[in-house]
Amino acid sequence: MTTLKEYLDQAELAQVAYGNFSLGTPSIDKLMSDKVGLSTKQADVFSKRYRVLATADSYGIGNSSGFDAVLFYDKDNNKYVMSIRGTELTSLADIYSDILLIKNGVAYDQTNDLSLFYETLISNNVLSSTDNLDVTGHSLGGVLAQVFSATNPDVVNNTYTYNAPGIGGLTAEVYEILGVTSGNIAN
Repeated sequence: MTTLKEYLDQAELAQVAYGNFSLGTPSIDKLMSDKVGLSTKQADVFSKRYRVLATADSYGIGNSSGFDAVLFYDKDNNKYVMSIRGTELTSLADIYSDILLIKNGVAYDQTNDLSLFYETLISNNVLSSTDNLDVTGHSLGGVLAQVFSATNPDVVNNTYTYNAPGIGGLTAEVYEILGVTSGNIAN
């Protein structure tokens, strides 16, 4: 059973996805930046607990669509967490993806880049195809987390979304026909 602390941890991971990180230990300064906004204590605890294993940006994924995500390793719980960034209002690509989401129920370009990011993690041996992970995201990132979980149910332990619309339209109908459920998605 998920605890309140786990929801808080996942919300923090969803927020941290808005930062720009290098591989390894997350920089306390970047965690405290205006984009991320953690307090000094939060940043210190976070940097000791998590390691950045990969970013979509480090592979050049998402440059045209606005997609961005970070794969973290949680040292305290020995697990992987993919944190997917939501809409940045300064990104025209993100705004366009939001319009597609409203119109079609899914943001196709970012969904494709999410799949490419996951495939790249496997092909570069950052993850194996059997590694399980949690997925978290805020806003548009939450929708993408739902899509990833629905299309990769064998590798996703839990999905946490914050202030995210659901998957809708034809996409939801196709998932329903295929028997894909949202039973492990918390929003």
